[in-house]
Amino acid sequence: MNVVLACSSCFGRSDELLAKGMNAGIYFLLGVLVFTLLIFLWSIFYLAKKDKIGLS
Repeated sequence: MNVVLACSSCFGRSDELLAKGMNAGIYFLLGVLVFTLLIFLWSIFYLAKKDKIGLS
């Protein structure tokens, strides 16, 4: 008989190392996404401000 067990995060044991590592990976990728979007928005505002003043 084959037994299939869920991983610790799917099973609900959030104190396991696998669940902590998965959460850390999710937070890291979320941080990368937010950082990238902030840099993108900053560059748009910078170019808009530069064009408004007429430095180009």
